Amino acid sequence: MGLRCLPLHPRHQAGQTEGSTIHFPTPRRWGGLRLAGTRDLPLVARQAQLDSYIDLIVRHDLSDGSQRRTRSLKDWMRAYAASVSTCTTLDSINRSLTARQGIQPAATTARTYRDTMASMWMIDPVPGWMPTENELARATAADKHQMCDPALAARLLGIGTAHLLGVGHPIVRTPIGQPRRTRMLGFLFESLVTQSVQVYADLCQADVRHLRTKGGRQEIDLIVEGPDGRVVAIEVKTAAAPRPGDTRHLLWLRERLGDRLADAVVITTGRDAYRDTDSIAVVPASLLGP
Repeated sequence: MGLRCLPLHPRHQAGQTEGSTIHFPTPRRWGGLRLAGTRDLPLVARQAQLDSYIDLIVRHDLSDGSQRRTRSLKDWMRAYAASVSTCTTLDSINRSLTARQGIQPAATTARTYRDTMASMWMIDPVPGWMPTENELARATAADKHQMCDPALAARLLGIGTAHLLGVGHPIVRTPIGQPRRTRMLGFLFESLVTQSVQVYADLCQADVRHLRTKGGRQEIDLIVEGPDGRVVAIEVKTAAAPRPGDTRHLLWLRERLGDRLADAVVITTGRDAYRDTDSIAVVPASLLGP
């Protein structure tokens, strides 16, 4: 099954969802496919289930099972959760532990933690896309960090809906007086979209990567490459509609790939699905599907 263009029309012929997806950042809705059993539970029960799941994972594959080692691994997992949807180096994640806890695990210990979590699918990093085109020779192979489910990342960080949306933080407000959302909202929303895209890409026998050139001059959140070599490029934006400049890297990639680019898409938290004046597909996250 190959990749194909989305059948969207210009904005005046746009489709629309029944509601905005800005309410997505809740542990209930971010239960994902792997933790689907928690989604319909009350808040307290849901948090307890997530905590139990994390504790089971932490204790599952530690050689000594000591309390100190368990606590160290959980601290590392929190630091990793704070780095989701970024290409932060493993050393930087370790150094963040020093700033928060005053203790930094040895590099070999951190690699063991990473490998253990990866083998159990607790973390699911997205590899860098390394295309063969000469124009993209500056692409880097660094992974973009992701956990298996954004609900786990949010729980590890102690982040709930109110925190994500800025509710209860009146000191930090936008110029129009609305609460300013935490920067983690964008990272966790991208994590949610990534999880969904990976599931749907599997149905098409497609691979999911991300693109970042050296120095971060060009970055595209998700690259979906089908078995025929055609590509769908996806940017994820925590906004109802793309802002000026949000599609510049998609347009840059289109110039270099030509017909190999099956489609270019911006995933939003809004309601409207349409194509902009550059024929970029704008799609609400709630409309994602295989």
